[in-house]
Formats: sequence, structure tokens, C-alpha cells
Amino acid sequence: WYQRRVRVLKFIPCYMGVVEIKNGKPATLEEKPRIKVKGCYIVLEDVTSSFKKPSIMDLKMGTRQYSDTMPPEKIARKKKRSLATTSSDLGVRVAGIRSFNSLMSCGHYHMNKMQGRELNNDTIQDAFRMFFFDGSRLHVSAIHCILNKLQKIIDLIEQCVSIRLYCCSLLLVYESDHNGDMQADIWIIDFAEFQTRSGDGEKYAGPDEGFLLGLHSLVHLLETLTMQSAPTIPMNGIIENYIEEKTDGKGEDKEIEDNKAITE
Repeated sequence: WYQRRVRVLKFIPCYMGVVEIKNGKPATLEEKPRIKVKGCYIVLEDVTSSFKKPSIMDLKMGTRQYSDTMPPEKIARKKKRSLATTSSDLGVRVAGIRSFNSLMSCGHYHMNKMQGRELNNDTIQDAFRMFFFDGSRLHVSAIHCILNKLQKIIDLIEQCVSIRLYCCSLLLVYESDHNGDMQADIWIIDFAEFQTRSGDGEKYAGPDEGFLLGLHSLVHLLETLTMQSAPTIPMNGIIENYIEEKTDGKGEDKEIEDNKAITE
């Protein structure tokens, strides 16, 4: 288990401490964690700090998006949401995208969590296509890099018996700067509902199959993307619909509906 834990840490952002927010501004940073103190938040490393132009995608993973400690009404709401989205069949759902794209008047392509919930098993492929397309080319090398790291995560999770990564997410990041070094990373984030035992205290058997389903679905989506022709990328409904939604008929940009597509 110790060796597996060390391998897991390679895919988790470093914990920096907790910060207390007062009047909308950080007040103090402490190393010791506080348990459920209002106004205090954990601080993690900035995994985009080494990128010049980071494109970021937040994916909610697994088929189960609730823990046994949640109130019954919240569990019911989470179950309903999972059944109505790609989480149920694929084990993965788009929670947010912010990627550089020269075809957008603002220079970025955005998708918030509400738009991600509208995707189905077919159109989710378009979201990944738009994430890795920067307006001129598809970042295939970044896709291959992430695929390589995904396989390492799959091998690791398969060995983590009794671990349940409920409500966890994956954060995908790649370098969009054509003049910068090619780099791409994938991180496991959001461990608030992490469990090793069920609500009645019974230890779970085997690995988290729902999380693994999401990982395998992600591999399939990315492998399919690498086989597609780059020149056809701009001519899909996602970008056409996006441009229509972002303009008011006079060519002027509308306000972005949700500026917290990645963080929420």
C-alpha cells in the first residue's frame, strides 16, 4: 500500500495548507488543517504555473456522485443528475473547459458545468475535440501524452481495493503556446467524498468500478480523437453553436455566462 500511495501522490496537486478568507481576501495561510471552519479553504499548488498558455478541462469522474454521509435529499438529487448525464453510461462528465482558440473573438473556448450536463454519449466527443483544437491545429501530441498518463492511473486504481473516489474529478492541462515546449498533465482532484467503507462500516471489496469506467471511457474518447482529421475540426456543430451564442447579431461579444466553469 505504501508504494501505491507514493504512486498516487504523483497525480495529486501538493497540499499547501489552509487559508482563511475575510472580506473576500485571503487573510492567513496555515499548514495545519481546520475541520469544517466557515471561511477556511484548502490551498493546493498551481498546476498550471509552468505553462505559458494553459488550456484546462475539468471532468467529473465515476458513475456515483454522492457519499453515504450526504443527506438523503442530496443523494436523490445526485442520483437523478447522474442518470440524466453521461456520468451514468460513461462514468465521465464535462464540468468545465477553458481552452485557447484563435477562432473565438475572445481568444478562448468556454464550456461551463451546466453546458457539460447537456452533452450526451455522442456529443461529448465534440467537447473533447474543441478542447484540444486551438483554431489552427489539433494538439495530438498532448492527447498522446495524457493517454500515456491515463494508463498509469488505470493500472494504479485497479490495485486500490476498498477505495471509492466518489465525486472526484480529473483536471486535464496542456500547453497551447506553439512556441512553448509541449507538455500535458492530468491530475486527480476533489477528494471531499473519498471513502474506504460503506455507510454501515463495511469495507468495500475490489477497486472503484465506476471510476475505472470513466477512465476507460476517457481513453476511448481520446483515442478516437487522434484518428480524426485535423482539417475537419472547425466544421462541427459545437463551434457553430458557440459562435451564435457568443454574438448578438452585431458581432459584439456577450458576457460569459459562468466565469467559474473550472473552479465550481
